[in-house]
Amino acid sequence: MTKPYTQFTKQNLKLALAHYKATKKIRDVLLVCFDQHGNWYGSHGLLGKQECNKLSKEIIPANRMVKIKTNGQTVLLCSFRDSSKNTLELKYHHVASLIIINDVRHLYLPNLLTTGSDIIADSVTFYSPNLQTVAGDLCIDSATSINVPNLRTVEGDLNAESATEFDSPNLETVLRDMRTMFATSLNVPNLRTVGGDLIVCSATAFYAPMLQTVEGELDADDATSFNAPMLQTVDILGAALATSFNAPVLRTVNVLFAESATSFNAPMLQTVEGAFYVPSAMSFNVPNLKMVKEHLNADSTTRFCAPNLKTVKSYLNAKSATTFCAPNLQTVNGDLNAESATSFFAPKLKTVSGSLNANSAKTINAPKLQTVNGDLNAESATTFHAPKLVTLDGILNLRNTTMRKLMVKSLFARRKFAETI
Repeated sequence: MTKPYTQFTKQNLKLALAHYKATKKIRDVLLVCFDQHGNWYGSHGLLGKQECNKLSKEIIPANRMVKIKTNGQTVLLCSFRDSSKNTLELKYHHVASLIIINDVRHLYLPNLLTTGSDIIADSVTFYSPNLQTVAGDLCIDSATSINVPNLRTVEGDLNAESATEFDSPNLETVLRDMRTMFATSLNVPNLRTVGGDLIVCSATAFYAPMLQTVEGELDADDATSFNAPMLQTVDILGAALATSFNAPVLRTVNVLFAESATSFNAPMLQTVEGAFYVPSAMSFNVPNLKMVKEHLNADSTTRFCAPNLKTVKSYLNAKSATTFCAPNLQTVNGDLNAESATSFFAPKLKTVSGSLNANSAKTINAPKLQTVNGDLNAESATTFHAPKLVTLDGILNLRNTTMRKLMVKSLFARRKFAETI
């Protein structure tokens, strides 16, 4: 990958400023503060106020701004700015600083390989077939047609919010946000890392086979399918319309919304730091899930099996599951709703900080259950075994259970049972 052409380092800048103070001569490293005409354009935060005041009075000969490398490539040593044209073509191979284009209909950058800072372009067409690295933001919000087939790295934000299609087959890294809000077609087969938000909310399908990390929000709410086979880490994940959700190596997410997914596959998922919302999932595969730090809503799944789940810090809703299997579940800090489960298996469950609803279960075997801070509903149970239950703040509803089979330690719980029969 071609790196941006730049001579800027803190040491070079310090030496160049000292040289300028002593001789009034401007070295190439300081040309990034000027435009292609030799006029002062700004220090872009590189210089202090005193240095800016002095340099801003300088005018550089325009012919000094272009350098030809030994391989024949042309380098613009400064910033480039232009506006108000139907068509603009830049033939530079490298631009050491900013490219800012305003009110240009068609922008052609046929040779450009790298920039040392941002590209901000207000154009309908953005054509840069050889561009590889932008050492700053790539902001092409007005462009409806974008051609960047060799782009690999954007070291800032990538904004292409007006594009209806976004095709960047070699893009690997965006260090901050990536936004293609209106693109219904998204082709990023080599994208690996997004250092901020990834907003692709109009894409009809989300397929990112190499994507591993999204440090911020991943919004793919209009995608009817979500497939990210290498995704491991994301902050907030929204895939509202996806009927199929596949993230086989996803391990950690802060908030996960996949409300339309009828099939949910995340076999390596261990922790959801916030809400976990998959209310339509009939197939729910999370064998390594250990903790959900807010609510877990999987109320359409027909089989709730979470063998490593230990804690849900709000409510747990699996109301349609005919099988409820959570052999390591210890704590639910809200309601636990498994009202359709004929088989209820949670042998390590100690605390439910709301109501426990298992109305369809024939047998309730909860040998470690100590506390239910709401009602305990098990109307169909013929056997109820909870020898350590000492606190029940609501009603114990066991209408079909005989007193002989009732093994509840707490006299308080026995009294509540008596009130319901």
